[in-house]
Order: sequence, then C-alpha cells, then structure tokens
Amino acid sequence: MNCAETHSGSRGRGIHAGPSGGRLWTLAVGSVLLGSAAVRSGAQGNAAAAQPAGGGLVASERIPLADQEYQTAALAAQRNPKDATLALEAGGIAGDRGRSIIALRWFRRAESLDGKLVPALTGQGQMWLRLGWPRLAAGALERARRISPQEPQILLELARACAEYRDLDRALQAVREAEKIQPSDPHVMRALATIYADLMDFDRSLEYARKACDLGPNDLVNWTTLGQFLIGRNRHADALVALRRALKLNPAEPTANLMLAHALLGPKKTVATDREAFAALGRVRLRESGHAQALYLQGEIALRRGLAPLAISLLSQAREASPRDPLVLRALGQALGRSGRMQEGLRLTNQSQQLGPRGVVFSDLEHGAREDKDSASTVTLGEVYRRQERPEAAAFVLERGLKRFPGDTRVQKKLDQVRAELKSRFPSGLDQ
Repeated sequence: MNCAETHSGSRGRGIHAGPSGGRLWTLAVGSVLLGSAAVRSGAQGNAAAAQPAGGGLVASERIPLADQEYQTAALAAQRNPKDATLALEAGGIAGDRGRSIIALRWFRRAESLDGKLVPALTGQGQMWLRLGWPRLAAGALERARRISPQEPQILLELARACAEYRDLDRALQAVREAEKIQPSDPHVMRALATIYADLMDFDRSLEYARKACDLGPNDLVNWTTLGQFLIGRNRHADALVALRRALKLNPAEPTANLMLAHALLGPKKTVATDREAFAALGRVRLRESGHAQALYLQGEIALRRGLAPLAISLLSQAREASPRDPLVLRALGQALGRSGRMQEGLRLTNQSQQLGPRGVVFSDLEHGAREDKDSASTVTLGEVYRRQERPEAAAFVLERGLKRFPGDTRVQKKLDQVRAELKSRFPSGLDQ
C-alpha cells in the first residue's frame, strides 16, 4: 500500500495506550505519587555526578548539566539510593527529554528497589519500544500486567509491543482482556481492528474500525484507521469518505493526509487525483520535510507525469530518509533510467531486488510463515525482518518456525545469525 506497508508489518499502528500514546511512567497506580518533596525542594550539590549507574553513554544520550530539573531529580535519587520514587522521577524526566537509555537505568533501579512499582515497569516498556526492542518491552509490560491486571492502558501497550515483534496471538489476547474491562473504549476497538487486519481477518477488522468511529467520532485517528483498512480492501471511494471526515477535524494532520493520498492514488489515477494527492503529500511534508513515504509518493507522481528531474530530486530525498527501502530504490532506479543514467538506475534496481523481491505482499508472507507445511516462508520472513533491522521480530518468527519444524537446519542457521546480530546490536550503556 505504501513504501513501508508492502513489505513490513503493522509495527503496532493503531495500538496505543490512549489519545496521545500515553506516558505510562506517570501512570497513577496504587499509592505511587510522583514529585516527591525531596525533588520539589530543589536539592543542591554536585550536578556533574548526577547520572545513574551503568556503562558509558554516547554523546546524544547525555543530559546537559544546565538541565536543572533533571540534575536536581537525579541528585536527589543518588542521595537517597533506597527511594524508588526518586529514581522513578529521575527516569520520567529523562524519558521526557528523549534520553531513553538514562531513563531505562533509572526505571530499572526503581524496580530493583520496589518490584511492585508499576510505573517503573511501564516506563521500561515504553523506553524499550522507543529504542526498538519490543520483545524486551513486552517482558516489562507483562510484569506490570501481573501486578495491575485491571489497567487497560497497560494491556494496550503490551499489545503494541507484541504486535511490533509479531506475536499477534498474544497481542490479540491482551486487547481482548482490555475489552472485558472497557468494552466501550474506542482505543480498544481500534486496537482490535489493527490486530485483526494483521491476522488477515478483514471483516472483523472493518467491524471494529467502524465501532471505534462510532464510539469516538471526534478522534481523527479512528477515521484515519478506518480509511487505511478500506484502502487495504481496495475500497478507495469509501476510504476517501472516512479520510475526508478525519481531515475535517484537522486539515493539517500528516497521517490522514498521507492516507488520503493513498486513497486518491488507487486504481483510477487521473491528472486531478494526482494533483490532489501531490498537495496532500505536501501538507505531510510541511510537518516533516524529509518524510520518506510522502517523498516517495510525490516522486512516483512526478515520474508518472513525465517529470523525471523532479522525480529524481524527490526520490533521492526519500532515499536519504529511508536508504534500505526497496520501493524507493526501485522507483529512483526507474527515474534515473528514463533520464539516460542507465547504469546508475540498473544498480539501484538490482539493490532493491536484494532488499525485497518485487510484488511481495507482506501479509501473505506472514500467513505462509504461520500456516505453510514447509519452512520456506518462515526463513524468507525472518530474512526480510533482519534486513529491515527488526531483529526481535526475525527471532520470534524463526523461533516459532523451529517449534513447527523441529531440527530444520535452514531455520536454525538463520536464527543463529539473527541471535548473533541481536547480541551485537544491544544498546551500549545498558547491561544485557
């Protein structure tokens, strides 16, 4: 459907803990109260030492000494090393600053001091997700769920993590648990729609997407999700209705504009639909000038309309933003070829074929890995995830494959490769 969805899983789209994605390290559970008196009083001291214990940090992870809020919280936590809530508060500030590894260290310390401190666990889960380690996120969120089983936000975040590394059965189970607790929550309905789409149960997917719209008609994400799933069923006219409804709520919203472009670029492309789609993609790029999908689709439109120089410019920018996307590489190769740069174009076309074969329908590949009577689809899917730098998803599907095909040497060899890469990719500054 787009330069990512054709050859990648949902990556948890439509599944999140609440209207803004949720900052679950501030989740109020039991008697946990953030903002302790020690921190609010503004503890003084040597701020240079106010970092959690652990290995070395890359420069982008370090928090400046001038950040008084963080330094004060961190110093208070260090001066009170047995106070879990102080460690939690320092982690929350680091998380808000985008310093995921530092936040993880503090959240881990808080858990070690109080194993039932739910925000320390949910904070770890969200930091692992941010760092691209959804399976580790799911482990932390499972621990949180066991302590607070009636909290739907935790269940939705757990489902998002499981869907990210492709354990769709566990993701569905988690959202079903949330549905029992809050059967009229549009976020739960949207999460169910997303997982059923990944499981290729498209009728149920559309059913729950519509329920989300009925329950939350003023949430444009619901209409955008419905439009996206209608596009996936080749119902472009119906998708346009849903997406225009979303854009009435916020005409500048990037995802809704992106999906509108996809709906317009359906099977019946005209000069008028190309023009409207190009404008919608321009609105996406107003928010994020280097948006890979928007650049790719604009490049495709320019190429189709015979504007090869413009297409090359747009697709080259898309390549900078997403250098391993086979669809971007293939389109850029075509544009270069039409401009007489045949060797460059052929090289990129060959590279795109190595990254992902033309015409791969990702849902079919996932279905094959779950249902086929041989291991070929499992090995292929594991390799695609590995190339997309999603090693935890690769490891999961290959481990599942070994359970289905015990002793299969192809699956075992690929799994050994992925596990070695997982070990080498583990973030510096954290203990495994």
